[in-house]
Amino acid sequence: GDERKQSASEPEALPGNVTIHPGDLVVRGVRSRLVIRNCKFIIRGSLVVLDGAEALIEDSVVLLDVPSSDHKVSNITVRDSGELKVINSVLGTTGLLFVLRVYVSSSNLMASGSLIANASIQCYDGEVELSNSTIRGHVELQGSSSLLAYEATITSSLAIRHSSSARLTSSSMQHILVEFYRRTCAILRDIRHGYIRSWDLFSNATVGTIYVNLSIRDCHVGSWSLNLTQSAVIALEFSHVWEATAYGYSVLNLRNSSIGEVAIQEHSALWLDDSSANMMRALDNSYVTLTDATVLAMVADDEAEVLVANSSLMSVLALGKPIVNICNSSLGEVCVACSREARLGLGNCLIAERITARAWSRVVMVSCSVEEVEASDHSLVRLFSSYATRLSARGSARVEVWWPLKVCVSLDGLPLQGAVVRIFHKNGTELCSKPTGRHGCAFFSLLCTLVTAYGEEDIQPYFVLVEYELLWASEEVVLTGPTVLPIELEREAEITVRCLDAAGRPLRGAYVSVRKRGAEVDGEVTNPEGTVVIEDLPVGNYTLLVFWRGARVAEDMLFVHGVDDEVVVMCAVFDVVVKVRGPYGPVEGATISLAMVRLPRVHFTGITNASGVAVLMDVPIGDYELFVQAEGYTTHEAVIKVREQWQLIEVELEEEQKPPGPPIWLVALLAIPVVALPTALYLKRRRKGA
Repeated sequence: GDERKQSASEPEALPGNVTIHPGDLVVRGVRSRLVIRNCKFIIRGSLVVLDGAEALIEDSVVLLDVPSSDHKVSNITVRDSGELKVINSVLGTTGLLFVLRVYVSSSNLMASGSLIANASIQCYDGEVELSNSTIRGHVELQGSSSLLAYEATITSSLAIRHSSSARLTSSSMQHILVEFYRRTCAILRDIRHGYIRSWDLFSNATVGTIYVNLSIRDCHVGSWSLNLTQSAVIALEFSHVWEATAYGYSVLNLRNSSIGEVAIQEHSALWLDDSSANMMRALDNSYVTLTDATVLAMVADDEAEVLVANSSLMSVLALGKPIVNICNSSLGEVCVACSREARLGLGNCLIAERITARAWSRVVMVSCSVEEVEASDHSLVRLFSSYATRLSARGSARVEVWWPLKVCVSLDGLPLQGAVVRIFHKNGTELCSKPTGRHGCAFFSLLCTLVTAYGEEDIQPYFVLVEYELLWASEEVVLTGPTVLPIELEREAEITVRCLDAAGRPLRGAYVSVRKRGAEVDGEVTNPEGTVVIEDLPVGNYTLLVFWRGARVAEDMLFVHGVDDEVVVMCAVFDVVVKVRGPYGPVEGATISLAMVRLPRVHFTGITNASGVAVLMDVPIGDYELFVQAEGYTTHEAVIKVREQWQLIEVELEEEQKPPGPPIWLVALLAIPVVALPTALYLKRRRKGA
């Protein structure tokens, strides 16, 4: 057709070869052609090329301006087999904040040696050809569009969607987004940023079903994004992707790859295997599995389900109603603010900082280690076999610390199956019971510490009762960590009997008799420690008798229930204090004799000290005859009953009375001859001498 200008009104010519066209510039019809050459052309409206028309912009600057009257958005539209060619020209807008929107539908756009600034090019079922040109903006290919770029530059992004294709040679792309849809199935490899010598979907991918096509030769790509929708299934291997999104029942699998941000929505799934991600979002009933992965931040929202194993996560945030299970992993900080239906489980994890639970969150930790646990609102945090440095709760929140208890039961050294193990609270109420398995063990998890807003409460101790036929054993346990409690049952048990006197001293030399139905089964004499060991005693009820110096000082029931046991018997053997006084005070050196009435051979003696006190040690209970003798005093005799420790017996001695002498006159009369006779003899001898 002829070269001509078509417009809604005549253009306004300005000095300096600048032309302003008021309103929209429309070129329509197969034979219609618009040529703008060697000028600066401002269109205060939109440029529309349609119905097979052609528009050529050559060696010119064409700017679109927003009309001041209605402020409608100006754009360039090429549709219905139209064609727009830009050669050695600049295409843009009058304002730096304006976006040049270019719509190409079932038409062609060609740029050679040109600059299209502030551009947003959307092509649907069209063709775009760029040669030695720069698109300062982004290009989006939809439908069955195609892009051929040679020595071209796109400063923002290139989006390839639906069944579109792009062939890039010696070009530079700041960002490439590839969308896979409609049950696409492919494995992509070696997607990387930077200089790419050669990459295409058919040599770097295993393709099942695919609609888009991309070929790159000697290009620079700043970053990549992937978009999956409509049940697409894509696997990435050995790749580096800046962003990925999956919608509509799609599946994305990353192996040995890295990704900046990934979002999984609308019933889609993500597998991250031996890969890394900066940010991961699981939303809208999505399913995510991380294995041997490294993630800086993970968000689980709505009803997403997330499974993490052998991975490292710096931050975890759970909202809404997700189900999150993390095992064998290391975490930095975990924050949970969920509804009642949400579940967060951690197994064998190391949390370097803390777990914060809010709202109605439910958090279960098994075999974990955490620096701090903070619960508030109505949340509940349960620690099973886990260690925490600090625990705190506010509002109606609770933090529970549970420890495992393994009870192992053996009979005569062999694991016992079928024994019943019962656990009781410290108030005596039964908590639970289980039979032992074929290895003789029963496993329990017991609540040990409860933390609420009112403080910390200790639930322990617990009492363990093991029963098997006539055999039974009981133990008290206080759990401070995972605990194994061995219970050894024996059909013939060993019983250690320890005999103590009333003062708590070992009773050496006592005879311990074990009897059943009146007949003695075994008997031993206590050693210096006051103990005897009765071996191989069958299960049953026995009577235990203790004799001291022939007197029975203790009787007790002995229940042998299949466990080696130690019985402490307090014997009725007392220390007796005898205090002796005379008319003038305490009597020193008095002899004390205490003999049992019915067993005279049971005899104790003592001597009072300067205070008149004598202590008789280890005196059996019973009736005794007491004899107290002291020089100058009459002997004291009494019958006493010894019934208690340090029993005091006070004795008052009377002074011994001398027999009465003859009358004084008789003594004098008898004394006269005695004195006079020697005198008479003396006098007679003197006379003879004289």
